[in-house]
Amino acid sequence: MIALGGVSVPRIWQSRLSWRSCAHLPGLANSHELSLNRLRHRSARLTRFLRRLRWPMTTHFAAFGEIYKLPVHVDKCIDESRAVLQRDLEYLVGFFDGDGCVTTVSDNSGVRLSVVQSANQAEVLMMFYHAFGGGVYLQRSGQGPLKPVLQWQIGGSSAQRVAAIMSVVPAAKHEQLKIAASWPSCPKLRSASVIELRRLKRSEVSPYTCPSWSYISGFFDAEGCVRVLPGKSTVSLEVVQKYVASLESIKCFLSAEVLDIQCCIYRRGDGSSTLVIRRAAHSRFILRRLLAGGMRVKRKHAEAALALSPTNKYDVRAVLASLVGNQNRYKRLDESGCLRALTIVALQDKRRFQIMSGKLDDTDACRQLSEIEALQMNHALLNASAHCAALRADIRHLLRQGAAMPDISHRSSHAV
Repeated sequence: MIALGGVSVPRIWQSRLSWRSCAHLPGLANSHELSLNRLRHRSARLTRFLRRLRWPMTTHFAAFGEIYKLPVHVDKCIDESRAVLQRDLEYLVGFFDGDGCVTTVSDNSGVRLSVVQSANQAEVLMMFYHAFGGGVYLQRSGQGPLKPVLQWQIGGSSAQRVAAIMSVVPAAKHEQLKIAASWPSCPKLRSASVIELRRLKRSEVSPYTCPSWSYISGFFDAEGCVRVLPGKSTVSLEVVQKYVASLESIKCFLSAEVLDIQCCIYRRGDGSSTLVIRRAAHSRFILRRLLAGGMRVKRKHAEAALALSPTNKYDVRAVLASLVGNQNRYKRLDESGCLRALTIVALQDKRRFQIMSGKLDDTDACRQLSEIEALQMNHALLNASAHCAALRADIRHLLRQGAAMPDISHRSSHAV
């Protein structure tokens, strides 16, 4: 470690700080700005190319150690009268509350229940299939950073039967399931049910009592997130929902089950809400209970988080990043990026404190500001470079797997 402005800086930075004292020179600043603009332009071109790459057609998927060929049609051998275990039912209802959907067929003659999931996390779809019947189909092929998506679906009288079974469990979609279970056979009565179903989809969820840990396990598998914040050795849990009633129900359940839990709900800028648990002991306790409650989709996330320690925090962050979707893949900081960001924040905090306490004259304040701005520019350059490297790696990986451009596939390999 070296000291910069009284703040310890990781040794990895020593070779990159030699120009910090020249940060005020216009030529040097312009040079770095030009390099950054070039990297961003290159990143934009790679991103456009990646988004157009079509994955090979998904014809099979793996679940529970077996390979299934798509589509998985309705199994006539499934005993529809077979009772589903209560804990399994509560898990499936929780997952359906998060990722499930009640819709009508095109002519409103019947209803359809469906659940979508990434093709590499299809086990939960097979749980619905084995519990209720229906079928598993390819909903969307992979393209660019978007993985293939599969869908479990059931319709007709079977959908009404399943909706009746699931509506027994208190849930956010309880009213929607009740409508589906009693779908009118008379065409004249269906229009009222269609209107009510649409109203429920647009309205705040009615308050309900969260039934069990199994329900929360399913809900968290669908909507939850396990995080290790940069530079921290603690696990935080988050659940995002459009309507707050589901989060209030879960918060009430956790308050009764976990002693002195600190569980907060925040309103987001897009109108949705987030339930957050940041205390490490509470997060670990909850993850263990969710695993016992049947957590499946995020089982590996939970196991990695429970193995977190001060010595492996960056390794655990990398594991968690590899397990989630690609939405934020190119925004996440690697270990070096985290260290750079923490150093910059520490310097900013120290400078702000010294200014407020009158311990910093104008000359030193300007010097420290120049140092911070130099670090920020270097940080931005390295992040942009890492972004381009990740895009190239993903493009090459997809090309090796057989992905191609829709119209110029014979030239795709020359773009990277």
